[in-house]
Amino acid sequence: MKPFESAFYPRFCWRHYAAHPRLLYAAPRQRDRDNREIMSISEIFRVVGTDITESGQVPVSALRKPKILSIGGCVTEVLAGRMNRLADVTHLWRVTVPCLMSKKVEGRTYFESDDHQLSERINFELTKQALRKLKTGGYEFLIFDPTSDFNNDYYEKDGCIISDMETIGLAPNWKWPDGFVDAGWVKISPGSYHYLEIYFHYLKELIALAEEIGLPLVIMKRRTCVNKITHDGMTGLGDPTSTEINWWVDLLWKKIDSLLGRLNVLDLNGRFAVTSFDVPFGEGKFHPIDEFYDYAAYKLMGLMRLGDDLISEVMFNVYRDRASRRLAIHSERDGLVRERDELVRGRGDLIHERDVLTHERDALRFALENLTAERDCILARETENARIASENHSRELTALSAARDAALAESVANAQARDNLQRSYDELSHQHGELCAQQSRLFNDLRLEGGPMALREVLPLARAWRPVIRCIGKIKRSFRRLVGHSSNDPAHRSELHGQ
Repeated sequence: MKPFESAFYPRFCWRHYAAHPRLLYAAPRQRDRDNREIMSISEIFRVVGTDITESGQVPVSALRKPKILSIGGCVTEVLAGRMNRLADVTHLWRVTVPCLMSKKVEGRTYFESDDHQLSERINFELTKQALRKLKTGGYEFLIFDPTSDFNNDYYEKDGCIISDMETIGLAPNWKWPDGFVDAGWVKISPGSYHYLEIYFHYLKELIALAEEIGLPLVIMKRRTCVNKITHDGMTGLGDPTSTEINWWVDLLWKKIDSLLGRLNVLDLNGRFAVTSFDVPFGEGKFHPIDEFYDYAAYKLMGLMRLGDDLISEVMFNVYRDRASRRLAIHSERDGLVRERDELVRGRGDLIHERDVLTHERDALRFALENLTAERDCILARETENARIASENHSRELTALSAARDAALAESVANAQARDNLQRSYDELSHQHGELCAQQSRLFNDLRLEGGPMALREVLPLARAWRPVIRCIGKIKRSFRRLVGHSSNDPAHRSELHGQ
């Protein structure tokens, strides 16, 4: 008989019910095809007291669930969690077989860090509290998964092996305490022969300890996911490390094959080793689809030889929760459908409004085109008028320029005529002065040389000179007027030309 059959099964059936014949008789025994007894739903609980009520029934408070311990990653946590309706499940996150069985750090019991969670986790590993839990916890069996242990690296020092919490991110912004990793710790990769030898060595020690304390061991045999399910069907995951990890897993199981007589192997078909976008903990090579856990739970309960009532109790809770999730999804989908319908109606209203706005836009565009055409017509007309006015102004400007040039030429001619007249005036003034001087001398001569008789002799000569003197006086007066007025005056010019 396998260790699971010899150790786990009797602990459920007989040890706690031998002193209570009424409890044993209460549920008729069922047997499988191999004539082995199948546990009923009442036998999964353990009697912890002998108090019997007046009606002869064991009180509910006197019953407690059996305890199951799981170590490792998310797969063992979810799978063991499926049994929480029948058992008290404890999961030690990321505690592997080497972390569980290797030596603790002697002389040190506490490492302090700024992160409280970091301190607890490191000290949980270093002081091997998980091993003490295993020895003193009174667990019915231990379940672990070697495949999930390939998800992170490890550190080793003086025979103590701990997980590299920084790489697997067990806490937000995880950082080792200053100087902790550098204090003699050596990093170990699971993808190495060194790790396989370490795992196999500590697995043998765990088996020896389990046989010593009478604890069945359930080991999961599975592979990482290399495919994923999409709306197009089954496609490759696209993670090149999956194939390499599966190669190391197969190599490890070749070594474990020699220990299969002392282990209860939960062999899981690789067909279910697929992942999807909605799997627990997210899509990844270590995260199979939700139906994988149903398949694994059925195989685990078959390994435990649970009856239909117990299997129904376990899976009904799972399917009820899944149905609740589906109902929530359907409710959310119905809400989204209603929202979509409202959006469709709103879209129809918006389309109608868009059509109205399009019609208004077209009308405005037509009005704009008319206004543009009218503006272009007015602009062309104004441009033509401006051109005609410009041409008229240009002609007027040309005429004014010609008149200006003629006036300038006439002004120059007048200036030259004035200069000539000024010179003539100067000459006539000089002649007038000479004549005046001659006249003065003449009259002086007449007065001095004979008085009135001389005057009578000169008088005919004076009468002869009188027109000449008058003409000179007129010319002198004319020049004075010309000098006192503008030379551009037409009256003066005509008078000058007349003189």
